[in-house]
Amino acid sequence: MTDELRAINERIAEHWLGRLSPEQDEYVRHASVCIAQLTCSVKLLQRSVERFRRDQPKAPRVLELNRQYLRFARMAAKDALAHRPDMLIRLGITIEQALFLRDLSDDDLEHLALGFKRPIVRFPYRAFRRGARLHHQASQLHAASFVAARPNQPAEGSE
Repeated sequence: MTDELRAINERIAEHWLGRLSPEQDEYVRHASVCIAQLTCSVKLLQRSVERFRRDQPKAPRVLELNRQYLRFARMAAKDALAHRPDMLIRLGITIEQALFLRDLSDDDLEHLALGFKRPIVRFPYRAFRRGARLHHQASQLHAASFVAARPNQPAEGSE
């Protein structure tokens, strides 16, 4: 528990102060309590949870989906631009998208994952359902060649 307390104290201090000086880091290491306090009342927290549930019931799952996809896409884009261009086809992204993803910082990735209120990817329901309903072997071939069943990318500027 002490390591977790130190880690949260460090993160809190860095959020407000930026990079900690050696003295500040030492101070955090010796703090025996959390250096920040929760300022919201239970009533405010309850109202907020109710509002968030109502306004965005799938937000936690969407956030994690976006985060996981963007992390994978950034790693794959690095591979694609370095020595494995087949990853562009596998991901269904353009070179421009790969360049952008490759250069994302961890903070940029988090902002993108948090900023989208819906999944950042499009799921091709019809192609997926059709392929899954096929005979077992045909279904396997369909899945292996899904790039042929994938719908075209939307035009620039559209969603």
